[in-house]
Amino acid sequence: MRVVSQSNNGRNVWISAYPREMAKLHELVEILDQPENISVGSAGITTAFTPIQLDYITATEFSTLLSSLGLHAGITMNAHPQTLFVYVSGDQLAEIMEIKSIVDYADVGNIMDGTDAPTTDGETTTSGKAMRKIELVNISKNDATTILSAQGVQGVTVFGHERMTKTLWLIGLQDDVDYAVKVIENFDSEVASVSSTVHTYVAQNCSVEELMARLSNIRLEDVSFYTYDHATLTNTLIVYCDDVTWNNEVYDLLVTLDNVDEGPEQQLVIASKSGDDKVELANQAEESIEVMKLLHPEVFEGVEYTYVVVTIKEETENEAGQYKVVIYAKTTSSKATRMIALIKELENA
Repeated sequence: MRVVSQSNNGRNVWISAYPREMAKLHELVEILDQPENISVGSAGITTAFTPIQLDYITATEFSTLLSSLGLHAGITMNAHPQTLFVYVSGDQLAEIMEIKSIVDYADVGNIMDGTDAPTTDGETTTSGKAMRKIELVNISKNDATTILSAQGVQGVTVFGHERMTKTLWLIGLQDDVDYAVKVIENFDSEVASVSSTVHTYVAQNCSVEELMARLSNIRLEDVSFYTYDHATLTNTLIVYCDDVTWNNEVYDLLVTLDNVDEGPEQQLVIASKSGDDKVELANQAEESIEVMKLLHPEVFEGVEYTYVVVTIKEETENEAGQYKVVIYAKTTSSKATRMIALIKELENA
């Protein structure tokens, strides 16, 4: 390969190379010749241009996988079959390196086509992460992302090319990925109409379970409502219907049902706990209320709380006493139901 440039012309360069080499150079030029690189300068460009050395899979395989994930695919060279050259930095480079740690290991099997989770003899890869490809039938990749968020699924990152609306990849710890797959497949299998769109509604004044109960006696054509295991955390209802029905009928109905007047607020029990130290129980009650206000301010803020510590068994010379703290909230029954569920979720976390 020969390169010729002129000192008085910094924007043109003449290259003599074989066709295959020229194709790679065109790829490189397309990556580097971007307006944002004007301010970066040659030193910055050199820093962000990173060779990634692969041990078990080829650079071509890794590039193809990155492309299917909707990430920067880099440049491959025949002379360096185990090296992928990428021009990214920061979070983008970190994502690519995380994926490398998942797929670049001995006996990778079918992970490159997503049919098997990356495990060897039942153990996850050295990264501790798993990766799974999902082909959707009824819902889209964007719908699946919305569903995972609405259901409070955490610890899983969704990847996918913007043009591949029915294909996505999940990356996270094995148990988290397995659970996310279960959630997505559950909704994907239950949606009959491919013309439906996924919509979400976050209940403000009652629990999502109460909202579902209020909907049970209402029949809406071509509209389906769903919740899942952790709906309590987000209090989110998932709705399948077309956009017109959602805008003209369903959303207003949910707002109306969510704001049904339940009458005056009452002093209701939302939590209780037993122990042998009544001072510690009182402290735990105060701490629990403050934690829930931080985690779920939309539910716990602006509510009047009281707690009492009652004696179950008096302390004796040979035996500690037994006490119970009871927390009350002045609120409606539906809101109290949600408070109770959220507190239990925290205790079981």
